[in-house]
Amino acid sequence: MNLAARLEAIAPPGGVCISALVRECLQPELGAEFTDAGNQNFKNIPRPIGVFSWPSGAALAPGEGDDIPRGAASVGILPFDDLTRAPARPDLPAGLDDDLIATLAGLDDINLVMSLPRKTDRSLSQIGRELGVDWILRGSVRTAGERFRASVQLIECATGQTVWAQRFDHDDSDASDVFLFQDTIVEEIAATLQVTIADGEQALIWRSEAGDPQAYKLFLAGRACWKDYRRSASRRAQGLYQEALQITPDFPAALVGLARTHLEDATWGWSEDRSESLREARRLLDKALEIDPDHALACAEFGHVMLAGKKDFEEGLEWAMKATRIAPSLGDAYFICATILSALGRFDESLRYSREATQRSPTAPDPYLAIMLDAYIGLQRWPDAVALARHIIVRRPNWLMQRCALAISLEALELHQEARREIDKINARNPKFTAGQWRRYSYNPDRPDMTELTDKLVSAGLQP
Repeated sequence: MNLAARLEAIAPPGGVCISALVRECLQPELGAEFTDAGNQNFKNIPRPIGVFSWPSGAALAPGEGDDIPRGAASVGILPFDDLTRAPARPDLPAGLDDDLIATLAGLDDINLVMSLPRKTDRSLSQIGRELGVDWILRGSVRTAGERFRASVQLIECATGQTVWAQRFDHDDSDASDVFLFQDTIVEEIAATLQVTIADGEQALIWRSEAGDPQAYKLFLAGRACWKDYRRSASRRAQGLYQEALQITPDFPAALVGLARTHLEDATWGWSEDRSESLREARRLLDKALEIDPDHALACAEFGHVMLAGKKDFEEGLEWAMKATRIAPSLGDAYFICATILSALGRFDESLRYSREATQRSPTAPDPYLAIMLDAYIGLQRWPDAVALARHIIVRRPNWLMQRCALAISLEALELHQEARREIDKINARNPKFTAGQWRRYSYNPDRPDMTELTDKLVSAGLQP
């Protein structure tokens, strides 16, 4: 039923879509010519699905699109099993369960499905399907005298493969150390999930720089707030980054994160003094680069400041490109390259770099997708822009810039009533928002296509 609903959503007007498997099974009985629409990605379906559409030659309706990266990953947490017949510490598995859930619940871009009953005859693939999760995390505990051994596995539901496994040993001759043992296991699991299914390899760099688990936790919480792109979230992010820096003053990634909040203040008009916000962002980045002149994240964000502050696109691009050379695994560097390339009107390159960014960050943060959306609009790939804008808006319903992008794309497709409905939603959230504001908030209001795009917003009903 899930796939049928997804296929219905992208079917051409008056037509139908079927999967490649259905076409193969029913080919002799179909009596109609279907067009190969290629592989399509659908929400909650782990693999691309081959799609065929009818009538032949009809374009797919603007729907879920074929290039939308996966959003937040979902993880099913199975309770730790105690494999010892007469356990010396029967409270240990339950303690690990509680600590693990409490820690993982604070991770960004990871949705948890809480514990299941310990005893079950179902296979892991069955459990994954029933819960609708991408990953299963399971563990066990064994004891022998005063020695404990905990084993943990992370399994990808789509393939059934174990992508990570680790064993932890502990001597309980000093019973007070059991809490340290639990903390070590939980922190290692959280760090692995952050790398494997959330932020990619760049998370390894951040954790190393933090030098302290609490500083790293505060940094990740600040980054989660940054992804929300709201004034209140930016304020929370500032406080969290500052707390991380109180623990580890020479934490370059936290300095960059704090700089980014001031840059967003300047970009979106969230501060009383835009120039002061830009100066503070520059000061923090200078400090990060003093600590490490080749700090990739600081170099990338310096390029961002050149874009937002001086509108020096070429110098900003040089800094961001330098970051990709220093740290090829850094998704944020590719994201900033894509942002600057889009501002320059180099949309093919922007799209390529935005894809590179999402490939390096498994859950594809929404700001990355927003730049991919801008590239689609620049390339006038309107159905793809509609699909991606809708995907973003589901997660970020208050992002007016992306609602404007959706309205523009619908208007370009001559879906005027749908475009008008999006404008009505914008007006309901902010009656004072105008097409002129949308243009001013763009990184390059003078880009050659901006007048035409602004006119589409006005045509759809947004006040000039």
